[in-house]
Amino acid sequence: MWRLSELVENELVSAEIAQFELRLSELKSAVLLMQASLVAKDDVASAALYEGANPMTLLADNAAHYLGEMPLSEAENQAGKWVYDPHEKVIAYLPKSFSSSRYQAAEYALKVTDSQPDWLRFKVVALLSKESNNTSHKRGSTLLKRLVHTRQSRLSLEYVEK
Repeated sequence: MWRLSELVENELVSAEIAQFELRLSELKSAVLLMQASLVAKDDVASAALYEGANPMTLLADNAAHYLGEMPLSEAENQAGKWVYDPHEKVIAYLPKSFSSSRYQAAEYALKVTDSQPDWLRFKVVALLSKESNNTSHKRGSTLLKRLVHTRQSRLSLEYVEK
């Protein structure tokens, strides 16, 4: 019987990780669409205004597994949910059935103490381009690099450690 229980537990962990990765992918896609919108408006320089923004506001359906905006300390008993902390300017997920150390992807590895919740934190950041103003482009450069010019920004959702 314990073997069946172990199999069910593993499936629950796998389901939560899949849900987490799906929502993270949706958030990253929303940030990329915001960047594309800025490029289309020829307003990439204003990407810096979105630094630390709540990416959940970019999703049409942001209610599933999202508690809203609050300090992470107020959501410590809400495992399996996403929270945007307006003070830290991070979107964070508190795993319910897996720990960040159990989750094997290196980008999610956290160094936490036992007294600290195991939050996975992400932040919208504006990255400055180091492209030259030269209009000729090297072969193999990405479309994004071609669209971003000197001293302009692009948006990204990045993992952050506390």
